[in-house]
Formats: sequence, C-alpha cells, structure tokens
Amino acid sequence: MASITFSPTLLHSHSRFFNFFQDTNAIQKVAKESLKPRPIGYGKSLLQNPIKLHCTFALAKIKIVAAKAFRILSEILGKLGSKTAALCMKVLYNHCIGLDLFFAFRTYGDRWLVPSVNTHQIHTWDVYSVDAMPLASIQDSKIKSLCFPSFLHSHIEFFHSKGICRGIAHRFAQLYLQTQKRFQDAESHAMAVAAQFTLGADRQASLLHSLCFTSSLLQFRYEQDIVISPWEKDAELQIERTLKTSTSGIYIVNGYRHSLNLIKAGPDQFYLFDSNLGLIRCNLKQTASMLMSYKGPGNAIFDQIEIRKVTLS
Repeated sequence: MASITFSPTLLHSHSRFFNFFQDTNAIQKVAKESLKPRPIGYGKSLLQNPIKLHCTFALAKIKIVAAKAFRILSEILGKLGSKTAALCMKVLYNHCIGLDLFFAFRTYGDRWLVPSVNTHQIHTWDVYSVDAMPLASIQDSKIKSLCFPSFLHSHIEFFHSKGICRGIAHRFAQLYLQTQKRFQDAESHAMAVAAQFTLGADRQASLLHSLCFTSSLLQFRYEQDIVISPWEKDAELQIERTLKTSTSGIYIVNGYRHSLNLIKAGPDQFYLFDSNLGLIRCNLKQTASMLMSYKGPGNAIFDQIEIRKVTLS
C-alpha cells in the first residue's frame, strides 16, 4: 500500500487537508495485525534470544559511532546547498541517538513491548524538507484556526529537530480509536498501533506537531480532563487513585515538555506509549510511578501533569 505524499498546497484547502488525516492505508496496516498471532514483546524477544540480544546491543554501539558521521555529513551537505540531503542526514542522526536501548531494556525488561524513536521517519522527506510557511500566506480560515497563534509562531515549521512527541501522541490516539473494534485483545491492539512508530513519526504525526488546535481535524472529543500537580504532597498516590476510578480507554498525557499516551485496559492493566521509549506494559502502581517521572524541575510555571481521555466525536 503506497503512502500518501504531502504537498504544501494541501494547506490551502481544508477539505483536502482533512482527508489527508483520514489515511485508510495506516488504518489497514494496524488492522492487518489483528489477523496475526499475538506478538511477543520486544524486551521478551531479547531475553529469549541471547544472539539477538548481543547483536542488538552491538548495533546500538555502532549507531553511536555512525551518529557522528551523519552529523558531519549533514553540516557538509548544508554548506553545499543540498538542503534535503542535509536534513535526511540530520534525521538519520536522530535515529541513531533517539532510543537509549540499554536504559529501556535494563529498566523495563519484558514489559518493554515495542520500541519507538521520537523523530521523523526517514522516507517522509516530502514533509520535513518543506520550508517554513508564513501564517500570513494561509488564506483558508479553517486551516489557520488549527495553527499556533501568530504571537507565538509566525510560521508553520515542518522539520522538528527536538522531537515530535505531541504529534505522535495525537496520531497514536487517532489510529487507536479508528481500529479498536478490530481487536479482541487489548495488548495486541496497543502493540499494533505502537509498531507504526518504531521507525519514527509518519507524515500525519509530523504535521500534527506543526499545528496547535487539532481536535476538529482528528474529530476528537475529550471526556475527562485530570490535572495533577506532581509537587503536591502524595501526588503519586493521587495519580494512583485517579487512575483506579477512571474509565477504560485511551488518554493523552501532557507532562513537562513532553506528551505521551496512556491506555487503561482493566483495573490493573495499563500501557504507556512514550515516543522516546516505545510501548510499556504497567500495573496501576507502575503507571503512577512512571507518570511522576514526567514532572518538571519544580520551578517551571506550568509544571503539572494533565491526563485527558480521548474518544471520537
């Protein structure tokens, strides 16, 4: 199934731009996984296969060395005026440094179900190579309403060098909601959606990160909005109690300068999808503890953890 490519002209037609986010190819890719046997988690597959474990760790060490080469190549190509090639090298660099394999495996073991990387998919250069677009050049009022206010950003940026967590979190929620009726098993469903981000953000996720007000575009409805200050006394216990009484479904979590997804599948069955790590299986206590790790340094003005349940309108 061929992917739909992006063109900046889509930003001049709300109907075409809306259709771009209703990508049936992505839905079919996720749904296809429902026909397969229940997959083995990534961490467990490494534990069960020592050869794969050693090869994976060896490759991770090679990537650290390769990252330096990609960074140098990016600088050289940029000076030569080859913008797209330079950005490709930057994305390759981000892929090499984007996942701390040793930390993830040591910390989560067989609870680490699917790895991911918080950057662009390499082949989506048709998005990240586009020059920043001035907001003033967008004439469609509906599309302009999706953008950041002009006093915050005067342009729409398409290349995200510091991560795409917010865009990935919203895209993950969209694909999850669009395919939830295809799966009988919660873990298989979560793994199938997470697998779409193993190689980074797709085109839609990258564009969602470029925008601000995307609920209407994705047809999202927020049913619960829980805000917790992680510096309050017994904040972790407060999160635990909140999650215990919350309803099953998918949530978008906004922490300090980071966004991720939370799936509640049962009273003590949770999954966290962090684009910096991947999909992690958690019980109630593990979920509350992990969410607390997304608090800020304590002196940030907006240092809070926001948990919002998402459904389709």
